[in-house]
Amino acid sequence: MNQLIILFLSLSTFHLSISGVTSTTFIIVNNCNYTIWPAIVSQGGVSDISPTGFVLAKGESRTISVPTSWSGSLWGRTNCETHSNGTFICGTGDCSSGKLDCEDKGSEVKATRVEFSLGQASDLDSYYVNLVNGYNVPMMVSPQGIKNCYRTGCTEDLNNICPPEHRAISSQTGKTALCENACRINPTQYCSKPNKYSEIFDSACPFAHFLPNNSKEKPFTCPAAPIYSISFCNPPPNPDKRHLIFIIVITNIIGAIIINGTCAYFFRKWIAKHSARIWKTTCFLLLKKQGSYVEKTSDSNIIGEFSQVKFPQELFVYDYNKVAIATNNFHLSNKLGLGGFGLVYKGTLPHGQHVAIKRLSRASGQGQEEFMNEMVVISKLQHRNLVRLLGCCVEGEEKMLIYEYMPNKSLDAFIFDPSNRKLLDWVKRFGIIEGIARGVLYLHRDSRLKIIHRDLKASNILLDENLIPKISDFGMARIFKESEDQANTKRVVGTYGYMSPEYAMEGYFSEKSDVFSFGVILLEIISGRKNSSFYHNEHSLSLLGFAWKLWNEKNLTLLIDNEISNPSLEKDIIRCIHIGLLCVQDLASERPNMSIVISMLNSDIVSLLPPRQPAFIQWQSKVNNVPIAENEAILSNNGLSISEIRGR
Repeated sequence: MNQLIILFLSLSTFHLSISGVTSTTFIIVNNCNYTIWPAIVSQGGVSDISPTGFVLAKGESRTISVPTSWSGSLWGRTNCETHSNGTFICGTGDCSSGKLDCEDKGSEVKATRVEFSLGQASDLDSYYVNLVNGYNVPMMVSPQGIKNCYRTGCTEDLNNICPPEHRAISSQTGKTALCENACRINPTQYCSKPNKYSEIFDSACPFAHFLPNNSKEKPFTCPAAPIYSISFCNPPPNPDKRHLIFIIVITNIIGAIIINGTCAYFFRKWIAKHSARIWKTTCFLLLKKQGSYVEKTSDSNIIGEFSQVKFPQELFVYDYNKVAIATNNFHLSNKLGLGGFGLVYKGTLPHGQHVAIKRLSRASGQGQEEFMNEMVVISKLQHRNLVRLLGCCVEGEEKMLIYEYMPNKSLDAFIFDPSNRKLLDWVKRFGIIEGIARGVLYLHRDSRLKIIHRDLKASNILLDENLIPKISDFGMARIFKESEDQANTKRVVGTYGYMSPEYAMEGYFSEKSDVFSFGVILLEIISGRKNSSFYHNEHSLSLLGFAWKLWNEKNLTLLIDNEISNPSLEKDIIRCIHIGLLCVQDLASERPNMSIVISMLNSDIVSLLPPRQPAFIQWQSKVNNVPIAENEAILSNNGLSISEIRGR
């Protein structure tokens, strides 16, 4: 039927030509699952149709004729409605004026649109689909009735993959109505050259135009086509894709040669060139996705010293589009919190499984190394008290880790919140303490790798639906050889308040560094107070200092959170405080290792040694004299480490 219509229109146009009345016909078809209000506007902003354009429901079409010398554009407007006062307003493509013709001739029409200039340059028609001012609906332009004229446009629904910061949400539907072009948000930064935002438009719509000065901005030309089919939400037929397929195949071949050559070069040079680390990470991920075998020699700054190690085989590589769908395009409503190197989102996979997705921040200078470190380390670990890594996703600048989802979030959300703290009785708190201890012991002694976490803290302890603790965030973890028990770094990473004195002051870290952090967490769980909550208290400098003061006064009951205070439990709780004080002693050699800690928790060791003075209780914090808002920056140091391993 469509072919008959086109043939009829072609004959009609030919008849008009020989009678001296020449015109070009537009066949406008809506194949979308929603209504569109197209509008044809002549150059100068005056409507050729009506002040409100016309309506096309799903499956409807309309035929329009214009002079062969006509210039103008067609807008694919959406989200239109007529108000009770007669005002007609569209969510896109209406110059925000409430009517079709724009009073300001320079107004930018925020909609997918096709622009025409018919027969005005060497008797050639020129046409192109323009996404410079934004995108709202797939559009395809197809010349009919003449050879050597190519189709142009965009068949991808860009609203599904639009970056969250560029989405305009419809007040009617609550969904994305428009994907704003970043070039319009910051012309100086985004209009001068291709960038991460234009890449989204380029990859999804390679034959639409998205940058004012892009080389692809040259319009298509055609020797006076009698008919143009303008379709919404309609992919082009296969025959016209042949020239596109050829270009894409050639581009992919050239790209593969460049990528493989670059990877090979940097693999050979990575020992000599410090800057090759990021390239190497990318190459690993590309080769992994292709199922290739990767061998690695030592690189202590990323995963410790290994040789002949394969890229993690336990990981599943997720497609970016599936991850975006699982998080509703990383909508803020799915934000769970801020991880060590980026935001963490909740996602739901197609089969209903909930996951936590840690997305590397593009602005993070340290994230590249932490990302690789965490992926390699945790993929080799399996324990009840460690969070489980399900897979990763790497496409372009996007790098993500996909974890099992913890519905109760992190430990700090419970013990430092007055209402949530009531939900944790002593039995549950002791179970959490013991679970953390067993997880740390697994890292130090029982796993196939010897790992020092280096950033144990309450916010890195996640809780599942049964309040079972899971240690997370291995971006700063270090792997030791069996013969090594201490390392030194020139730049300390981690969180002040949880760092051992030898690590914070001299850069030395070992198993006993994690033991110190565990001791701080134990005291926080029992007291319900942060170690850093005493900075403005003249009697104590920290929770450790307060606990030590009460120990010397033989009055440890004052340390116990009121929610778990119970005379029948007092003996067991004070014993745990005693163990915590043993873990935070100033000298690393005097702290117990984690196997002894677990024995003490289980009362396998009945008699406990008296603790010595904890670290930092005489330390005068400079945050006493700065606003609280600035404390967060002072109390965190998440820089990169440059380490050297020492056996002892």
